[in-house]
Amino acid sequence: MSDRAFFLTLQAIDRQLAGMPNDFYFIRLIHGSTHRPAPGERLWTAAELMRATVVRFLQAHNQKNQKLRKR
Repeated sequence: MSDRAFFLTLQAIDRQLAGMPNDFYFIRLIHGSTHRPAPGERLWTAAELMRATVVRFLQAHNQKNQKLRKR
């Protein structure tokens, strides 16, 4: 994963969070082919979603053809 891709993703997450401010964000991984949710649920805070390790985790799953759904 290039640094450029990381910073573009981080910027996109920052803009998304600014556009829908909330205390918690529910993000679920959805399989790209079957469109079924991955097991487990996770509530994230904005601070957690801006951490480099979390951004890289979400990028890695997104590259595995898993979609990210937020509520």
